[in-house]
Amino acid sequence: ADAKAGKVLGAFGSRLPGPLALLKSIAGLDAGLDHGRDLLVVLLPPENNSRQFHLAVWLPVNDYDVLVRSLDGDPERRVAAVTLAGEDLLVVRQGDWAIVMDPDQRDRLEQTRGDTVSPPPQLAQWAEWIDANDAAVVVLPAGMRTLWALAASERLFDPAQEAGRQQATDNDLFAPAAPTARATDGWPAVRNWIRATLADAPELARWAAEAEGAACGLRLDDEGDALVGVRLAFSQDMVQPVRAEGAAVDAHAVPRLYDAGDFVVTGWGQVSSRWVVPAVAPYVRQVAQELAAQYGNKLDDADVAKFRQTVERAVADVRAFSVLTRPGAGQEGVFTNNFLALRVASSQAFLERAAEIMQLWNKMLDKAQGAIRLVFKSKPITIAKHAGTEYSIDMGAAVGAPAIPELKASMEKLFGPGGEFRLQFVAIDDRTVLLAAATEAQVEQVITVMGRQIKPATDQAELRESAELLAEKNDWQLFASPHGYSEWLRRQMDAILGAVIGGPVVPQFPVAPPVGFAGGVAGRVVWTEVAVPAETIRGFGKYLRK
Repeated sequence: ADAKAGKVLGAFGSRLPGPLALLKSIAGLDAGLDHGRDLLVVLLPPENNSRQFHLAVWLPVNDYDVLVRSLDGDPERRVAAVTLAGEDLLVVRQGDWAIVMDPDQRDRLEQTRGDTVSPPPQLAQWAEWIDANDAAVVVLPAGMRTLWALAASERLFDPAQEAGRQQATDNDLFAPAAPTARATDGWPAVRNWIRATLADAPELARWAAEAEGAACGLRLDDEGDALVGVRLAFSQDMVQPVRAEGAAVDAHAVPRLYDAGDFVVTGWGQVSSRWVVPAVAPYVRQVAQELAAQYGNKLDDADVAKFRQTVERAVADVRAFSVLTRPGAGQEGVFTNNFLALRVASSQAFLERAAEIMQLWNKMLDKAQGAIRLVFKSKPITIAKHAGTEYSIDMGAAVGAPAIPELKASMEKLFGPGGEFRLQFVAIDDRTVLLAAATEAQVEQVITVMGRQIKPATDQAELRESAELLAEKNDWQLFASPHGYSEWLRRQMDAILGAVIGGPVVPQFPVAPPVGFAGGVAGRVVWTEVAVPAETIRGFGKYLRK
């Protein structure tokens, strides 16, 4: 693990020493250690209403006596007093391990000396996964309860307050978030960010409170690729049968949108109403709150609630998705080239609900009479023999901008022909719909790709390296290209600022494989993992040094 970490640090361009060198320099640990085995660090919860955690470290040793003497201790004593990194500590032998704890933990160390090691059930269940990682952090049930109690004491999230707020609204998912003061730095800023995040996603917060165990693991291979995995264990099976109106939907049949070339984000997967609605809810809440602020809180609460509820019903009908965002090129608008294909129970029913959402949006904003007129015009469209509806906004007129050529040209660079932001909702077949923010030509190109019998997207050269690092069996996969994102930002700045003397405003990320994401549900465990190829790690190092 130390050798692999050193390789990754070198690829990243960091001059930090490796873990073993850091351990030796800070703690003075070296003599008697067995460098070929694992180090175990245990954080024990506070006792007797205390807020102080206790730390215990299992050091792998090949010579216990040499280790203790190097720390100015007497190995002949049953519990030896030692000095480590300037701290007075106690150490005992347990087989081929040396256990180190604080001086006030003598009784616990005495009990540990002769104990047979027996891992908790959660550790035993995850043993194979833990062993596959070079480093792992696992939070057991007692730790989850302690962390949640600490979060409540810090007022990061108050379950009682949330319960009352949920009962006070007809829509418990989209309950309004309580306003909080915003600190700008330090722990208060972190605390406020966590509080705001949990307030915006109460369902996710409740899941976190119900989790019985959590784990995060890091695996590095000999080539310098990195894989980070996260797991959450619950008391009940998290696989929920999806019930949809009409005939059953084959979620595996969602078309792929990506064929080849540069992109910002692409991916696909299956979803369940149990997860997709809470995942989308914070975004919808944020949009509503930002609109309310933009319109001086003139939005009608009943209109906002109906809009949110209709969005929830539409999202709950989704069974699978495929997504693609490209950075664009040439004369294409920056805010085009965004596509989302959905598998639903009925395309017709979904599009009718989408039309209702757009009508509610227009009604909500039209009544508010704000300075910015984000009201959509609609018209029927047919693209590549597929019928649908296009919703558009003249962005220059919406923001009240003067009709000067330079501004019109900038709006066209941002939003496409005529400076209009366009949304297209198109039925591909009875159970597949395509949502796009694009031009008709871009939509037609994507529909053509959807109709091809092409090989899996992960066989494409741009995705292959990242995909091979991810688990083969997963419910969803996403790929994010740092290079594509930096190119998208560059085009956005060029459209807003024009040519800038002295070099690009946005530094370009080197061409490199994307960061891969995958996840799924396996019984009581929800898992996700992130893969970063070695070339991409080197790219981050070069990018940060610019």
